[in-house]
Amino acid sequence: LAQQAMVEADWSQAAFWLVGGSMGEAIDSTGISMRSLQGDKAVVDIMERMAAKLEAKQTTIKASHGVTKKTVIDATNCPDIIPILTVLAATSEGTTEIINAGRLRIKECDRLKAISTELNKLGAEIEELPEGLVIKGHPEGLQGGALCDAWNDHRIAMSIAVAASVCKEAVVLEGADSVQKSYPTFWQDFVAVGGRIEAIG
Repeated sequence: LAQQAMVEADWSQAAFWLVGGSMGEAIDSTGISMRSLQGDKAVVDIMERMAAKLEAKQTTIKASHGVTKKTVIDATNCPDIIPILTVLAATSEGTTEIINAGRLRIKECDRLKAISTELNKLGAEIEELPEGLVIKGHPEGLQGGALCDAWNDHRIAMSIAVAASVCKEAVVLEGADSVQKSYPTFWQDFVAVGGRIEAIG
């Protein structure tokens, strides 16, 4: 007997667009449930603590540009959204702390080292700790103009792409195809919301 079912959208992927919309032009993320039990839905609570402009209506949430502020982010139950929240913290007012994040060191790569290394290349100020990060925000944006590495990690690649949108100079990303692991159409969607990309080499 054939049946139809709705497959719930992924909050860990929506997080990239929520952060992107908060730092630039407004972005609507559709098809996501505010009643979801996914751990990464914590991105909403965290971003609201940071004073992000989020507006939820039924299965759509809009993120609009605004000044965001420091907070403390506990990574215990939402490790996958930490790289992109690090991008938001790097462009927020004040100093944000990420705690209880040691498990990020045993993901596809050492994500604490990867995101701090690559964002610092772009002009961020991030101190790496054994179990977390301390991020001094630059609300004016980042400089860019650097060659970054995705560390063969889809979440690092997508986070650097969002960071590049608030850089004064272009960013070159090696390993951009790593997004295939979880989000094969990421670069098409990135262009659809106003991102500019160019294949080189």
